[in-house]
Amino acid sequence: MNYRWLHTFITLVEEGTFTQTAQKLHMTQPGVSQHIAKLEQSLGVSLLAREGKRFELTEPGRRLADYAVRVFQQEQHLLQTLADDSPYQGECRIGCSGSLALLLYPVFLQRQCDHRELMVSLEAAPNERLINMVDKGELDVAVVSIAKPKGELEYTAIGHQNLCLVVPKTFAVKHKGLPDWAALQQLGFIDHPDAASYMNQVLALAYGKQFTGLQALSKRSYVNQINQILTPVAQGLGFTVLPQATIDSSPHIKKITSVPLPKAVVEPLYLIKRREFRKPSRYEWFELQIRSEVNRLARA
Repeated sequence: MNYRWLHTFITLVEEGTFTQTAQKLHMTQPGVSQHIAKLEQSLGVSLLAREGKRFELTEPGRRLADYAVRVFQQEQHLLQTLADDSPYQGECRIGCSGSLALLLYPVFLQRQCDHRELMVSLEAAPNERLINMVDKGELDVAVVSIAKPKGELEYTAIGHQNLCLVVPKTFAVKHKGLPDWAALQQLGFIDHPDAASYMNQVLALAYGKQFTGLQALSKRSYVNQINQILTPVAQGLGFTVLPQATIDSSPHIKKITSVPLPKAVVEPLYLIKRREFRKPSRYEWFELQIRSEVNRLARA
């Protein structure tokens, strides 16, 4: 259906005469008549019942008029929506580690409760997956702990998170301060997807040459659910290494403790997005919240 002919038709219906329609559309009266005739021909129906200079809508004409009104109202609404950049509506597609998700998601949901036209999509995943999802446009922004500059991605350093050696509180009572290597070996470790990376950093710093790799430690359990990793630690089954954020949000906080390290082990954190992505205003609050939480973790 020709959009211009339809516009002429609905204007004619609203104005009531060919003369006024021609004036409003800056056309000639024959031009208006030609548009109506072409529209009727394309649809194969008569839209107007003419009586001299007057006309009435036929049944198909009334149906088309109703349809045209809806179409142009929807167009107006769409144009207003496109021009709108409300901070209180639309979808926010954000990614981060499971550790950060435990802290951020409840806060994000409260924002959504306050502004019901917002929709938060939070993806908790490892660094590589988050980077790929942002690169493919499946996420708009993400927080990662490794910088892998690609041509289409922009990395902004936003702070760091502390990595902690976490042991059962009962174990910490027996071994004040940093436990000796033999005691840690005997305790064994709780494995998780990021354990190798985290432990290599923390144990190498804490124990130097005594630490020769995870193969020298007994693995007591493995779990890939971030909110379950500290459960076996709380039950006294082993130790693990996790970011501070995971410990802060753990329901087992009274049964676990972080061992004091000779020196803090930190992971840098970066906010990434596609270079061409222009963040809508609704993202500003979420980005500020992420930065605030990261700063709090850095001070912990």
